[in-house]
Amino acid sequence: MRIGISAEFISMKSGGPESYIANLLKALMMIDNNNDYNLYVINQEALSDFNIPDNFNICPLKLYNPWIRNTVIMPIELARRPVDILHVQNVVPLGYRGKLVVTIHDISFEIYPETFPRAMRLRLSMLVKSTARKANLVLTGSENTKKDLIELYRIPAEKIEVIPYAHNRIYRPIKDQGQIERIKLKYGIHGNFVLYTGTLQPRKNIVGLIKAWDIVRQKYKLKYKLVIVGKAGWLYSDILRMIQNHTHSEDIICAGYIRDDEMPFIFNAASVFIHPSFYEGFGLTVLEALACGVPVIASNNSSLPEVVGDAGILINPYNHEEIADAIYKIVTNPELRAHLISEGLQRSEKFSWEYTAQRTLDAYKKTYLN
Repeated sequence: MRIGISAEFISMKSGGPESYIANLLKALMMIDNNNDYNLYVINQEALSDFNIPDNFNICPLKLYNPWIRNTVIMPIELARRPVDILHVQNVVPLGYRGKLVVTIHDISFEIYPETFPRAMRLRLSMLVKSTARKANLVLTGSENTKKDLIELYRIPAEKIEVIPYAHNRIYRPIKDQGQIERIKLKYGIHGNFVLYTGTLQPRKNIVGLIKAWDIVRQKYKLKYKLVIVGKAGWLYSDILRMIQNHTHSEDIICAGYIRDDEMPFIFNAASVFIHPSFYEGFGLTVLEALACGVPVIASNNSSLPEVVGDAGILINPYNHEEIADAIYKIVTNPELRAHLISEGLQRSEKFSWEYTAQRTLDAYKKTYLN
Protein backbone atom coordinates (compact mmCIF):
# COMPACT_ATOMS: atom_id res chain seq x y z
CA MET A 1 0.00 0.00 0.00
CA ARG A 2 0.96 3.60 -0.51
CA ILE A 3 -0.63 5.58 2.30
CA GLY A 4 -0.93 9.36 2.27
CA ILE A 5 -1.11 11.05 5.68
CA SER A 6 -1.91 14.71 6.22
CA ALA A 7 0.66 15.90 8.76
CA GLU A 8 -0.02 19.60 8.32
CA PHE A 9 -0.84 20.09 12.01
CA ILE A 10 2.74 19.35 13.02
CA SER A 11 4.46 22.60 14.14
CA MET A 12 1.14 24.49 14.27
CA LYS A 13 0.92 24.49 18.10
CA SER A 14 -2.59 23.12 17.63
CA GLY A 15 -2.68 21.01 20.80
CA GLY A 16 -4.46 17.69 20.42
CA PRO A 17 -4.41 17.39 16.58
CA GLU A 18 -0.66 18.12 16.49
CA SER A 19 0.14 15.72 19.33
CA TYR A 20 -2.02 13.02 17.76
CA ILE A 21 -0.42 13.04 14.32
CA ALA A 22 3.16 13.52 15.57
CA ASN A 23 3.00 10.60 18.00
CA LEU A 24 1.06 8.38 15.59
CA LEU A 25 3.68 8.92 12.87
CA LYS A 26 6.59 8.18 15.20
CA ALA A 27 4.94 4.92 16.24
CA LEU A 28 4.08 3.95 12.65
CA MET A 29 7.71 4.53 11.67
CA MET A 30 8.74 2.04 14.35
CA ILE A 31 6.30 -0.74 13.46
CA ASP A 32 5.78 -0.59 9.67
CA ASN A 33 8.56 -1.12 7.14
CA ASN A 34 6.35 -2.86 4.56
CA ASN A 35 4.11 -0.07 3.30
CA ASP A 36 5.07 3.22 1.65
CA TYR A 37 3.95 6.57 3.03
CA ASN A 38 3.59 10.09 1.70
CA LEU A 39 3.60 12.63 4.54
CA TYR A 40 2.14 16.03 3.66
CA VAL A 41 3.85 18.67 5.81
CA ILE A 42 4.19 22.44 5.84
CA ASN A 43 7.37 22.75 7.86
CA GLN A 44 9.95 20.03 7.23
CA GLU A 45 12.04 21.26 10.16
CA ALA A 46 9.24 20.13 12.48
CA LEU A 47 10.25 16.55 11.63
CA SER A 48 13.88 17.08 12.68
CA ASP A 49 13.56 14.83 15.74
CA PHE A 50 11.83 12.05 13.76
CA ASN A 51 13.83 8.97 12.82
CA ILE A 52 12.40 8.80 9.30
CA PRO A 53 12.76 5.41 7.53
CA ASP A 54 13.21 5.04 3.78
CA ASN A 55 9.60 4.02 3.22
CA PHE A 56 8.35 7.40 4.49
CA ASN A 57 8.44 10.11 1.81
CA ILE A 58 8.16 13.78 2.85
CA CYS A 59 5.92 15.91 0.61
CA PRO A 60 6.33 19.62 1.51
CA LEU A 61 3.31 21.88 1.01
CA LYS A 62 3.50 25.62 0.56
CA LEU A 63 2.32 27.67 3.53
CA TYR A 64 -1.04 28.79 2.23
CA ASN A 65 -4.13 29.10 4.37
CA PRO A 66 -6.08 25.87 5.02
CA TRP A 67 -8.73 26.72 2.45
CA ILE A 68 -6.19 27.05 -0.40
CA ARG A 69 -4.29 23.96 0.75
CA ASN A 70 -7.43 21.81 0.73
CA THR A 71 -8.91 23.16 -2.50
CA VAL A 72 -5.78 23.65 -4.63
CA ILE A 73 -2.42 22.50 -3.23
CA MET A 74 -3.37 19.06 -1.83
CA PRO A 75 -5.51 18.07 -4.87
CA ILE A 76 -2.57 18.89 -7.17
CA GLU A 77 -0.16 16.91 -4.99
CA LEU A 78 -2.50 13.90 -4.85
CA ALA A 79 -2.95 13.99 -8.63
CA ARG A 80 0.85 14.10 -9.13
CA ARG A 81 1.57 11.24 -6.74
CA PRO A 82 -1.55 9.12 -6.19
CA VAL A 83 -1.99 7.04 -3.04
CA ASP A 84 -4.00 3.93 -2.28
CA ILE A 85 -5.40 5.39 0.95
CA LEU A 86 -5.50 8.95 2.28
CA HIS A 87 -5.66 9.60 6.04
CA VAL A 88 -6.73 13.09 7.13
CA GLN A 89 -7.99 14.79 10.26
CA ASN A 90 -11.51 16.23 9.97
CA VAL A 91 -11.54 17.50 6.34
CA VAL A 92 -10.80 15.79 3.02
CA PRO A 93 -9.12 17.76 0.18
CA LEU A 94 -11.48 18.94 -2.57
CA GLY A 95 -12.17 16.41 -5.30
CA TYR A 96 -10.45 13.42 -3.69
CA ARG A 97 -12.23 10.23 -4.79
CA GLY A 98 -9.91 7.50 -3.53
CA LYS A 99 -10.13 5.41 -0.39
CA LEU A 100 -10.35 7.64 2.65
CA VAL A 101 -9.68 7.26 6.38
CA VAL A 102 -10.55 10.26 8.54
CA THR A 103 -9.81 10.87 12.21
CA ILE A 104 -12.49 12.97 13.88
CA HIS A 105 -11.53 13.81 17.45
CA ASP A 106 -14.87 15.34 18.36
CA ILE A 107 -17.82 17.30 17.02
CA SER A 108 -18.05 19.74 19.92
CA PHE A 109 -19.09 22.49 17.47
CA GLU A 110 -22.39 20.61 17.04
CA ILE A 111 -22.94 19.92 20.75
CA TYR A 112 -21.78 23.28 22.16
CA PRO A 113 -22.26 25.61 19.17
CA GLU A 114 -22.34 28.69 21.42
CA THR A 115 -18.66 28.13 22.30
CA PHE A 116 -17.53 28.64 18.68
CA PRO A 117 -17.55 31.68 16.38
CA ARG A 118 -20.53 31.33 14.04
CA ALA A 119 -18.51 31.21 10.80
CA MET A 120 -16.14 28.57 12.19
CA ARG A 121 -19.01 26.46 13.48
CA LEU A 122 -20.88 26.52 10.15
CA ARG A 123 -17.71 25.72 8.19
CA LEU A 124 -16.78 22.82 10.47
CA SER A 125 -20.31 21.46 10.50
CA MET A 126 -20.47 21.36 6.72
CA LEU A 127 -16.96 20.04 6.01
CA VAL A 128 -16.58 17.52 8.84
CA LYS A 129 -20.02 16.02 8.25
CA SER A 130 -19.43 15.62 4.50
CA THR A 131 -15.96 14.12 5.13
CA ALA A 132 -17.33 11.63 7.68
CA ARG A 133 -20.03 10.49 5.26
CA LYS A 134 -17.58 10.23 2.36
CA ALA A 135 -14.91 8.31 4.30
CA ASN A 136 -14.52 4.56 4.01
CA LEU A 137 -13.59 4.47 7.69
CA VAL A 138 -13.86 6.99 10.54
CA LEU A 139 -11.36 6.78 13.41
CA THR A 140 -11.96 8.40 16.77
CA GLY A 141 -10.45 8.21 20.24
CA SER A 142 -13.50 7.51 22.39
CA GLU A 143 -16.78 5.65 22.54
CA ASN A 144 -18.44 8.94 23.39
CA THR A 145 -17.41 10.56 20.09
CA LYS A 146 -18.50 7.42 18.24
CA LYS A 147 -21.94 7.79 19.85
CA ASP A 148 -22.08 11.47 18.81
CA LEU A 149 -21.16 10.62 15.20
CA ILE A 150 -23.86 7.97 15.04
CA GLU A 151 -26.56 10.17 16.61
CA LEU A 152 -25.79 13.52 14.94
CA TYR A 153 -24.29 12.53 11.58
CA ARG A 154 -26.03 9.16 11.12
CA ILE A 155 -22.70 7.43 10.46
CA PRO A 156 -23.16 3.63 10.58
CA ALA A 157 -21.58 2.12 13.69
CA GLU A 158 -19.65 -0.44 11.64
CA LYS A 159 -17.93 2.40 9.75
CA ILE A 160 -16.40 3.84 12.96
CA GLU A 161 -13.31 2.46 14.73
CA VAL A 162 -12.58 3.60 18.30
CA ILE A 163 -8.80 3.69 18.75
CA PRO A 164 -7.75 5.37 22.02
CA TYR A 165 -4.87 7.83 21.92
CA ALA A 166 -1.90 7.79 24.26
CA HIS A 167 0.67 10.04 25.91
CA ASN A 168 4.17 10.76 24.73
CA ARG A 169 6.65 8.92 26.98
CA ILE A 170 8.30 12.23 27.90
CA TYR A 171 5.32 12.59 30.26
CA ARG A 172 6.54 10.69 33.33
CA PRO A 173 7.46 11.33 36.98
CA ILE A 174 10.62 13.47 37.18
CA LYS A 175 12.91 13.51 40.23
CA ASP A 176 15.21 16.35 39.14
CA GLN A 177 13.86 19.06 41.46
CA GLY A 178 16.52 21.52 40.34
CA GLN A 179 15.36 21.37 36.72
CA ILE A 180 11.72 21.52 37.80
CA GLU A 181 12.41 24.73 39.74
CA ARG A 182 14.31 26.24 36.80
CA ILE A 183 11.39 25.66 34.44
CA LYS A 184 8.94 27.03 37.02
CA LEU A 185 10.97 30.22 37.45
CA LYS A 186 11.21 30.67 33.67
CA TYR A 187 7.43 31.13 33.63
CA GLY A 188 7.17 33.13 36.83
CA ILE A 189 5.71 30.30 38.91
CA HIS A 190 6.52 30.26 42.63
CA GLY A 191 5.33 27.93 45.38
CA ASN A 192 2.44 25.45 45.25
CA PHE A 193 -0.05 25.64 42.40
CA VAL A 194 -3.05 24.08 40.71
CA LEU A 195 -2.57 23.58 36.97
CA TYR A 196 -4.85 23.90 33.97
CA THR A 197 -3.53 23.43 30.43
CA GLY A 198 -5.39 23.75 27.15
CA THR A 199 -6.40 26.28 24.53
CA LEU A 200 -8.13 29.34 25.98
CA GLN A 201 -11.64 29.01 24.56
CA PRO A 202 -15.16 28.88 26.06
CA ARG A 203 -15.65 25.10 25.79
CA LYS A 204 -12.77 24.53 28.23
CA ASN A 205 -14.77 26.23 31.03
CA ILE A 206 -11.91 28.39 32.26
CA VAL A 207 -14.43 31.01 33.38
CA GLY A 208 -16.03 28.36 35.60
CA LEU A 209 -12.62 27.37 36.93
CA ILE A 210 -11.88 30.97 37.90
CA LYS A 211 -15.24 31.21 39.69
CA ALA A 212 -14.35 28.04 41.56
CA TRP A 213 -11.00 29.62 42.39
CA ASP A 214 -12.89 32.41 44.16
CA ILE A 215 -14.31 29.76 46.48
CA VAL A 216 -10.91 28.11 46.96
CA ARG A 217 -9.41 31.41 48.11
CA GLN A 218 -12.34 32.88 50.06
CA LYS A 219 -13.93 29.79 51.66
CA TYR A 220 -10.90 27.54 52.10
CA LYS A 221 -8.19 30.23 52.36
CA LEU A 222 -5.74 28.10 50.39
CA LYS A 223 -2.59 30.06 49.53
CA TYR A 224 -1.98 28.36 46.21
CA LYS A 225 -1.52 29.78 42.73
CA LEU A 226 -3.69 28.88 39.76
CA VAL A 227 -1.49 28.41 36.67
CA ILE A 228 -3.20 28.54 33.28
CA VAL A 229 -1.13 27.19 30.38
CA GLY A 230 -2.19 27.47 26.75
CA LYS A 231 -2.35 29.75 23.78
CA ALA A 232 -5.31 32.07 23.18
CA GLY A 233 -8.02 30.46 21.07
CA TRP A 234 -11.31 31.99 20.03
CA LEU A 235 -13.81 34.01 22.09
CA TYR A 236 -11.31 34.26 24.94
CA SER A 237 -11.88 37.92 25.91
CA ASP A 238 -14.24 36.95 28.78
CA ILE A 239 -11.52 34.72 30.22
CA LEU A 240 -8.90 37.47 30.19
CA ARG A 241 -11.36 40.00 31.62
CA MET A 242 -12.24 37.69 34.53
CA ILE A 243 -8.58 37.12 35.33
CA GLN A 244 -7.80 40.83 35.26
CA ASN A 245 -10.77 41.67 37.50
CA HIS A 246 -10.32 38.75 39.90
CA THR A 247 -10.04 39.65 43.60
CA HIS A 248 -6.90 37.54 43.80
CA SER A 249 -5.60 38.21 40.29
CA GLU A 250 -2.04 38.12 41.63
CA ASP A 251 -2.58 34.42 42.37
CA ILE A 252 -3.56 33.56 38.78
CA ILE A 253 -0.64 33.10 36.40
CA CYS A 254 -1.26 32.96 32.65
CA ALA A 255 1.88 31.24 31.40
CA GLY A 256 0.88 31.14 27.72
CA TYR A 257 2.09 28.39 25.41
CA ILE A 258 4.79 26.11 26.89
CA ARG A 259 6.87 23.82 24.69
CA ASP A 260 6.22 20.07 24.79
CA ASP A 261 9.68 19.33 26.18
CA GLU A 262 9.06 21.66 29.14
CA MET A 263 5.50 20.64 29.97
CA PRO A 264 6.46 17.42 31.84
CA PHE A 265 8.36 19.58 34.35
CA ILE A 266 5.31 21.84 34.82
CA PHE A 267 3.05 18.81 35.36
CA ASN A 268 5.49 17.36 37.90
CA ALA A 269 5.60 20.64 39.79
CA ALA A 270 1.81 20.92 40.11
CA SER A 271 -0.07 19.93 43.24
CA VAL A 272 -3.25 19.23 41.28
CA PHE A 273 -4.20 19.13 37.60
CA ILE A 274 -7.73 20.24 36.76
CA HIS A 275 -9.64 19.89 33.52
CA PRO A 276 -13.20 21.22 33.98
CA SER A 277 -14.13 21.18 30.26
CA PHE A 278 -17.75 21.06 29.09
CA TYR A 279 -16.83 18.54 26.40
CA GLU A 280 -13.78 16.61 25.14
CA GLY A 281 -13.29 14.12 22.33
CA PHE A 282 -10.56 12.41 24.34
CA GLY A 283 -8.73 14.65 26.84
CA LEU A 284 -5.07 14.04 26.07
CA THR A 285 -3.79 16.52 28.65
CA VAL A 286 -5.61 14.56 31.36
CA LEU A 287 -3.71 11.42 30.36
CA GLU A 288 -0.42 13.35 30.32
CA ALA A 289 -1.09 14.54 33.85
CA LEU A 290 -1.88 11.01 35.06
CA ALA A 291 1.37 9.79 33.51
CA CYS A 292 3.34 12.47 35.39
CA GLY A 293 1.93 11.41 38.74
CA VAL A 294 -0.25 14.45 39.32
CA PRO A 295 -3.64 14.06 41.06
CA VAL A 296 -6.34 14.77 38.47
CA ILE A 297 -9.73 16.47 38.67
CA ALA A 298 -11.77 16.23 35.45
CA SER A 299 -15.32 16.73 34.27
CA ASN A 300 -17.76 13.85 34.54
CA ASN A 301 -18.95 14.31 30.95
CA SER A 302 -18.22 13.29 27.33
CA SER A 303 -15.09 11.12 26.93
CA LEU A 304 -13.28 12.13 30.12
CA PRO A 305 -14.56 9.27 32.32
CA GLU A 306 -13.23 6.85 29.66
CA VAL A 307 -9.74 8.30 30.08
CA VAL A 308 -9.72 8.87 33.85
CA GLY A 309 -11.56 5.75 34.98
CA ASP A 310 -11.25 5.51 38.79
CA ALA A 311 -7.87 7.27 38.82
CA GLY A 312 -9.13 10.81 39.41
CA ILE A 313 -11.96 12.85 40.88
CA LEU A 314 -14.80 13.50 38.42
CA ILE A 315 -16.79 16.70 38.93
CA ASN A 316 -19.80 18.48 37.47
CA PRO A 317 -18.20 21.34 35.49
CA TYR A 318 -21.21 23.58 36.13
CA ASN A 319 -20.91 23.21 39.93
CA HIS A 320 -18.22 25.64 41.12
CA GLU A 321 -18.56 24.53 44.75
CA GLU A 322 -17.91 20.93 43.72
CA ILE A 323 -14.78 21.95 41.76
CA ALA A 324 -13.44 23.97 44.70
CA ASP A 325 -14.22 21.16 47.15
CA ALA A 326 -12.30 18.64 45.02
CA ILE A 327 -9.24 20.91 44.95
CA TYR A 328 -9.42 21.38 48.73
CA LYS A 329 -9.74 17.64 49.39
CA ILE A 330 -6.65 16.76 47.35
CA VAL A 331 -4.32 19.42 48.74
CA THR A 332 -5.32 18.76 52.37
CA ASN A 333 -5.56 14.96 52.35
CA PRO A 334 -2.16 13.24 51.88
CA GLU A 335 -3.70 9.77 51.78
CA LEU A 336 -6.11 10.73 49.02
CA ARG A 337 -3.34 12.47 47.12
CA ALA A 338 -1.06 9.41 47.32
CA HIS A 339 -3.91 7.12 46.25
CA LEU A 340 -4.73 9.25 43.19
CA ILE A 341 -1.06 9.44 42.15
CA SER A 342 -0.68 5.66 42.34
CA GLU A 343 -3.94 4.97 40.50
CA GLY A 344 -3.12 7.59 37.86
CA LEU A 345 0.27 6.11 37.06
CA GLN A 346 -1.27 2.65 36.70
CA ARG A 347 -4.09 4.01 34.55
CA SER A 348 -1.72 5.80 32.17
CA GLU A 349 0.12 2.54 31.46
CA LYS A 350 -3.01 1.17 29.79
CA PHE A 351 -2.48 3.56 26.86
CA SER A 352 0.37 3.40 24.33
CA TRP A 353 1.07 4.89 20.91
CA GLU A 354 2.41 1.53 19.74
CA TYR A 355 -1.04 0.05 20.32
CA THR A 356 -2.72 3.05 18.67
CA ALA A 357 -0.41 2.79 15.64
CA GLN A 358 -0.99 -0.97 15.24
CA ARG A 359 -4.77 -0.50 15.39
CA THR A 360 -4.49 2.34 12.86
CA LEU A 361 -2.37 0.20 10.53
CA ASP A 362 -5.02 -2.53 10.82
CA ALA A 363 -7.61 0.09 9.84
CA TYR A 364 -5.58 0.98 6.72
CA LYS A 365 -5.42 -2.70 5.72
CA LYS A 366 -9.15 -3.11 6.31
CA THR A 367 -9.89 -0.07 4.13
CA TYR A 368 -7.54 -1.22 1.37
CA LEU A 369 -9.03 -4.70 1.16
CA ASN A 370 -12.70 -3.64 1.25
